[in-house]
Formats: sequence, structure tokens, C-alpha cells
Amino acid sequence: MLKRRNGEGEKRRKSPIHRLTDSPIPKHGACDLRLAAAAIIRVSNMAPLRKDLKSGKWYSVEEKRGRRKRKPKRRIRGLLTLVIILLLFVILFININPITSFTTEQIIIYQIEKRVTFKVSCENLKADIFTDRVIIEGVKMISSNQFGEEPFIYIPKIEFRLRYKLLLQRKIIMDDVIYYQPEVFSERNEEGKWNFPEKKKYKKKYWLFAQPKQVVKGGRITFKDGKISKEPLITELRDIDIEATDFSNRIPAGAKYTATGQIVSGGMKTPFWLEGSQDSFVKPLNFAFRLQFKDLDLLPFAPYQREITSSKLVRGRMDLETELQCEKNELDSMNRVIFKNLELQPLLGAEPSLVKVMGMGPAALATVLRDDQGRIRLDIPVRGDITDPDFKIGSALLKALIRAIQETIVGPFSSIAKLVFTKEGISEIYLLPIEFVRGSTKLAKGTITKLVDLSRLLIKYPTAPLHIEGYVDPLREKGLWRGTSLAYRRARKVADYLIKEAKIPEEKIKLSTKEEKKKKRVELRIEE
Repeated sequence: MLKRRNGEGEKRRKSPIHRLTDSPIPKHGACDLRLAAAAIIRVSNMAPLRKDLKSGKWYSVEEKRGRRKRKPKRRIRGLLTLVIILLLFVILFININPITSFTTEQIIIYQIEKRVTFKVSCENLKADIFTDRVIIEGVKMISSNQFGEEPFIYIPKIEFRLRYKLLLQRKIIMDDVIYYQPEVFSERNEEGKWNFPEKKKYKKKYWLFAQPKQVVKGGRITFKDGKISKEPLITELRDIDIEATDFSNRIPAGAKYTATGQIVSGGMKTPFWLEGSQDSFVKPLNFAFRLQFKDLDLLPFAPYQREITSSKLVRGRMDLETELQCEKNELDSMNRVIFKNLELQPLLGAEPSLVKVMGMGPAALATVLRDDQGRIRLDIPVRGDITDPDFKIGSALLKALIRAIQETIVGPFSSIAKLVFTKEGISEIYLLPIEFVRGSTKLAKGTITKLVDLSRLLIKYPTAPLHIEGYVDPLREKGLWRGTSLAYRRARKVADYLIKEAKIPEEKIKLSTKEEKKKKRVELRIEE
């Protein structure tokens, strides 16, 4: 039987047995034998009892441990529930209103401005974290050399997918980039200064930047030249559509691109097409592309040709096909040009033309080089190291143009004429040498045929300045004639023949003499 430990009037307390059986203490000392037996059986099967000092309750050791294990699980479940609720709220909020982050906008602007000297601004930036979509509206880039009202670059809308997770790995991956109707405004003032931004020097960081795919829709590039003429000359490239893939600043990914559009000047429109590939922005430069357009009216560009030819452009159209390759900074390009119905007139009092071949200026050359269909076909190669400070694309193109004209002239007379390049890289036309009998001014056997062919060439180009140089062999021809006298007589004989047969003005002929071993001949070349 269970007895009360305290007096009858004291407050009763539950014993461990009653705590386990959840049965009250019997009144008047009565005891339910059935409940007591059940309690004894339970106590015998359980671990030792212990009292909680804080609550004063009795617990078995296993029950205490179970309680301690269950509490952290309840807390984790509560935290997970709270996180899920917050995520659902954020997703719902973003789907209704994409995040517009001023900080993100400023970071992007800073990354651009620290590389070039122009200011960047945008009207709106929206970023969706869960779809990785970013939309930037009203982008303006104002060059530090700006002197007009138009911004250097204006893009109404840019849309792309930014992979945010890769930012932790110092990687910027922008995929599916679309530029809607971007505009580039390039201007040159009366002093000849362009509004191009200058590149800044900054400490490079090893970030990977890549654009797997980018598209330009309805772009436009405007060139406004205020120096070339009194009235600014405006040329536009309109309706530009570009598709490009695999651009990167560190990986030679072999980016590929295609572009189409229209050249607009003076109200005339000419479609153009371009395709190419390059190793992105990796140095040394490796790229290749092809550019093609047909039937371009040259009249709107007359001020530019006047700078080179010192002639007035009456009419003319042009087809162009360019194949350009650059491998390890070595440029190698071929430009196939066809001028159709080209007509030029000399300008009185103008500066000497930069283009002069066979003593003829551009106006005369345009007439002489024209075929039966009124076309002039020229293949103009340009080569050089683009990293060489002495390499200028303008001067290299001009030299290549003169060389192409010379080759066109020499082509039908390749049996008697050839191009020879001087140490300065200037090309000259050398004619076939005229051989003589040793120690005399008598022409060698078969030489008269060469003189007839030379006459045919010089009849076509009578204004060509001709240099005739007579030679003697000082060893084999010593004592037969005085060396200088024999060399001069040989040169004089050739000159007299050409004056008579080819009708060359005598003032266009220059004579000289020289002694050199194993030479008993006269050499001719056309000097520009």
C-alpha cells in the first residue's frame, strides 16, 4: 500500500509511480491493487528515473533523450516552412514587378566607364533573378570628345539573359543579347577631329566575359563629316541586322557573325552584306571577313575622291568584294573593284594628284583602262603588320591602288615589261633590255622585235616618262670604245628609234650611262 508522506492536511504530491500511470493518489490510504501492479510492471521495464531540477518533474532517461532529439527537428521544420513562405512571396512579387536595382545599374555603368572615356546613363533597368532576364532601356553613351548634340551611342532597348550564379566564379555570361535599333553617331568637325572615345588604361582583372549569342535589330550608323566640304557630308548605314555568336575576352572561341544593311548617301541606297569570324578579343588578332556591295553610286562621295585624284567626278558606279584575313597581326586582304562608266575631269589649279601612272593622271587613266563595256577592273591587295606604328591603312591602300593600275597596264605586255619594287616599296615598270653586239652599237640578233613591241606599248601611253640607261662591260669592251661614249651611243640609238617609231616626245626621255660587268645592253624603265 501507498502511504502519505506528509500530514493529512498537507498538499499531496505525485510519486514517480503515479506520474507514470497518470493515476491520482487514493484517498484515505486506499489503493487500487490493479493500478499499483501495472505501475510496478512499467517501472521494472523502464530506465532509471531522474528528476528535472527546473520543473521538479520526474522523467526516465530515455524519455529525456527523446525529448531533446525532437526539439531541433521541430525548429528546422519551422524554419523551412518560413523560408518556403518567403520564397513564394518573392516569386509572386517578382512576377508582378521585376526588380529594378539602382546598385546593379551603377555597377554596369562603372564597368563600362572605366574602360573608355565616355559617360553612360540609362532610363530604366529591370532584372528578373529567377528567369535571368535583364532589360535595359534608354542607354546613352556620351564621348569625352563630344562636340555635337547627338550622343555617340544610343540604344532604346537591350535585352539579355545574365547567369547570376557564375558571378561568384568571376564570370560574366550574357546570352541571347538583343540590341533594338541601336544608333551610332560619328562626327568630324572642321578641324578634322572625330568624336571617337579614347581608351582608358586600367588595371585588368581576371574576369571572364562571354556573349554566346547576340543580335542587332534595325541598327543605324551615321557619319557626319564637317571637314571634307563646306556643307557637312552625311553618310548612313541603315537597317543593320547582325547575328553573332561566341564572343569572349579570354577564350579564342572563333566568334562568327553576319550582317546586312544599306548604304545611304545623297538619297541613294545600296545594300551590303558582310560575314566573318574572329578569335573574339584575344591577342594577337586573328580574324577573317568578307564584304560585298554592288552598284554603289560614287557621286555622293565625290569630295573624298577629289582629295586623292584632284579631279572632278562626272559619273561612275562601283562594285566591291573584299576578302580580309589577319593572322597573328599580319594583315592580308584582297579588294576586287569594278568601276562602271567612270568619268573624271582634271581640275585647273588643283594640287598634284596622288595617283599618277605612266605619266598620266586619274582622268587619262580612267579612259585608257576602260574595256569595251566601259568597266575598269582592279585587284588591290593590301598587306602589312597592323601593330606596326609605320603601317597606315590609307597610304598602304594608295600604294596598292597604283600598283594595281600598273599591273593592269603591264598585263597585255607581260612579255616585254614587268613590275619591280624598290627598297622604299615603290613599284616601277621595267621594260625588256635591248642587247648589243660586243664593243659596238649594232643591235644583237632578234632585238629589233623587242623594239617593235616596246613601240606598241609606248604608242598607247605616249606621256610615260622613259628612262633609258646605256651599259658597257669595262673588262670585255675595254679599248674598243671609251666606255662612257659607247654606253651613251647605245642609249641614244634606242631613244632615236622610239622617237621615230613610237612618236615619243623627246622631252619625256631621260638618258644615262653606267659601267657594270657582263652588261652590254640598254635598260629602260618608266619613272613616275
